[in-house]
Amino acid sequence: LQLDCTPEGPTDGSYSWSPGTVTFSPSANIKNPTFSANQSGNYTASVSYSLGGATVGDTSGTIAVVRVTSVVATADYACVGQNVTFGAVTHPLNCGSLVTVTWSGGQNPATGTGSQWTTNWSTPGTKTVSATIGTSSAQKNVTVVEVDKLQYNDPDTGYTDISGTLYVYQGTTVTFKAVPDPCGASWPTGKPVWGGSSGASGTGTTKAVTFSTLSTSTSDYKTVTGECGNTVTANVVVYWFQGIPVPDVIFEGRSYDQYGVEETVALAHTTYPSGITGLPLEWKL
Repeated sequence: LQLDCTPEGPTDGSYSWSPGTVTFSPSANIKNPTFSANQSGNYTASVSYSLGGATVGDTSGTIAVVRVTSVVATADYACVGQNVTFGAVTHPLNCGSLVTVTWSGGQNPATGTGSQWTTNWSTPGTKTVSATIGTSSAQKNVTVVEVDKLQYNDPDTGYTDISGTLYVYQGTTVTFKAVPDPCGASWPTGKPVWGGSSGASGTGTTKAVTFSTLSTSTSDYKTVTGECGNTVTANVVVYWFQGIPVPDVIFEGRSYDQYGVEETVALAHTTYPSGITGLPLEWKL
């Protein structure tokens, strides 16, 4: 920091700067030395001016030498694309607005200046943001999260990845789970958000959805979505089916609920919507 003492009248006298615990370069006995200190804090810089061996004036002022001690953030976990605001904690306290704080480690934007700074990222992972004041710096890690995939709770195998269309019998309740990227990361507050044409709503890692409305075709999906900056969609076809016994002998007025001993009956079924194949059907008597 460049200092300057400008006396009223002659300027060819002698100058004396203090305190001695700081550095005045190139000397403490010139009109305009450079002030520097190795430790942060508030310093009172004083100068006296002498002319002909007599002190004719003196003055002083406070100089704050500031360093950054830590970085705080509005969130430790954020979704992709979610703004996070960072602040520099300084010594002396609350001096971030008095000096230039330089920020780095963001993406949108990548760098910036100011006592506070806002950025976001479009990719998941652990992000390290740095705040620098002079030769001092401090860092803060933020985990950026997105939805990696959706799973459904299979009664036999537990949570299973949804890799294609999911077929659900009308009236069935299915529990879905959102899996984060990075794997094992905590979800940001209020995330993931559930939605879709199935009527799913709310927030949280899992969501139970009851599928009451039949699909009108094999492309009429009752969707379930999970969102954390990005959106992952599960396509669900809601179906109904009926088993149809077809006896070998058909005659007028015969019963389709009663059959003769050793009578052969073919078993068939129909589905709605039509065109569904490969259902895991199991016939039982």
